[in-house]
Amino acid sequence: PLDRLPVQTRSDLQPDIVGKYTMEYSVDFYGWKASAQRTVRIVDVIAPVIILQDTNKTILPGERYVEEGFIAMDNYDGNVTDKVRSVEGLDTITYTVVDSSGNPASAVRKIPYFDPKAPVLELKGKEFLSLHI
Repeated sequence: PLDRLPVQTRSDLQPDIVGKYTMEYSVDFYGWKASAQRTVRIVDVIAPVIILQDTNKTILPGERYVEEGFIAMDNYDGNVTDKVRSVEGLDTITYTVVDSSGNPASAVRKIPYFDPKAPVLELKGKEFLSLHI
C-alpha cells in the first residue's frame, strides 16, 4: 500500500536545545520522488523557581532587613540566581526573574518584624486632673 512507503527523514533537530529546526521528508517510489519540509520549534514554557531561604529570625520594627538568601533555578538555564531582581516594600520583598525563554517567576518574602516589648506610656503631670465646666 502507498501509505506504507519508506519515508526518509533528515533534520538537525536537538530536542534538548531551544531553537527552530527544519525537518525534511522525502520518498522515492519507482522513480517518482516527493519531498516536504516542516519547521519545528523547541520551546521552554516552564518558569524558573525562586526558593527563599529562611532562618526564622525576627527583626525590630525600624531596623534594616538583612537578606537571608535565595536561589533561583530554571529547567533549561540552570542557576539564574544572578538574574533575580528584588524590590523592598514596607513589610515585604518581592523577587522576580525571567529565564532566557521569557518565562517569568516571582516570590514574596514577608519581612519578619517583631517587637517583644510592649510600649510604655508615661504621663507627665499630676496623677489626678480636674476639669471645671
